[in-house]
This record gives sequence, structure tokens and C-alpha cells, in this order.
Amino acid sequence: ALAMVFLCLIVSLIGAVALFGGGKILPGVRVGGVPVGGMDEAEAAQALASAWDGGNIVLRDGDRSWSAAAADLGITIDAQASARAASAWGRSNGGPAAALRAITGEVAVAPVISVDWERLGGYLERARPEIEVPARNAGVQLVSGQVQERPAQPGRALNIPATLDALRSDPSGALADGAIDLVMSSTTPEITDASALVAQAN
Repeated sequence: ALAMVFLCLIVSLIGAVALFGGGKILPGVRVGGVPVGGMDEAEAAQALASAWDGGNIVLRDGDRSWSAAAADLGITIDAQASARAASAWGRSNGGPAAALRAITGEVAVAPVISVDWERLGGYLERARPEIEVPARNAGVQLVSGQVQERPAQPGRALNIPATLDALRSDPSGALADGAIDLVMSSTTPEITDASALVAQAN
């Protein structure tokens, strides 16, 4: 019985926030990495336009990241449509369960965007030298007067076609947090064993 009463109270709270919040976007809602909770649609649209006009998008490879201007990537946002999507969260989109998520935490709502794929691919191609990590062959190194083996290290190569394909499948969803996850592949060094060189040196 107590659980039912508690549930009813939660539903009532959600309903009050959603229906009588003066048209404000629910707290905790973010669009493309931009917090818009507590704003009305016009304010959210302005905030999104300002953030994306000259703002940066994160290019991400695990714990490594780079930032790039959205315009340089060929990515533009429909600020009005994105603000409407944010306002709909917890109301026409998702209902009480979605509203509860926004009230008690953070929710990433997908922005409405368009992508110039040729421009994006060209940017990634130019950024390839900065993003990729060359594989390092095994070798030798001098440590405290002793020749020791320097282990080989795999590299990281950027797969541009796969990155674009992953983004094409759901560009708005992929950019919900304001970041593009790069598709990378591991590269193998040509020389993986330098023990013979160490033996010769010693």
C-alpha cells in the first residue's frame, strides 16, 4: 500500500511539472551537449543556435579526444526543431517515465541536424595525421648501462568510411552528447621481437 501511495505521489509530481511548468523544458534535458533544462522553446532555440554557431564538436577515440568547429565539419543544427524535441521530452515523448529521468538526472535529447558528408570526410582526412598513432617496432634501448629490448607497440588507424557509415545510420542520435565516436583499427608493427639485437649488443 505504501509503495502504491509513493508511486502515485511521484506520478502526481511528474504531472505537475510537465503540465504546469509554464511550458519550460524539464530540468536535466540536454541537446547535443547543451543544457536547456528550465528554458522555454525560444530560449532553448537561441541557446542551441549560439552554441552550435562557432561552437565545437568533440571527436572521440576512447579516452583521447579532439575538438573541431561544427561549421568546419559541415554539421549544422535546426535549432527550432531541436528545441521542440527538448520541450516534448517527458510530455508527448516518453511520458511520465521519461519525465522522471529528466527530473532526477540528465537526459541527452538528439539534436535535429544536417551533415555535409563530403566536408566532414575531407576534414577527417586532413586531421588523420593528428589522430592516428603509428605502430612502433620493437628495438633496443640503453637502461642503466645495459642494452634492453624496447617492446613493440600497436598503432591506431582512423577508418574514415566506417566512421561516416556509423554516423549516417543515426546522425542525430550519434551527436546527442555533442561528440562523434571515431572508428579506429589497430595496426601491427613490422618488427615485434628485438631479442636478437639485444643478444648481439650484449
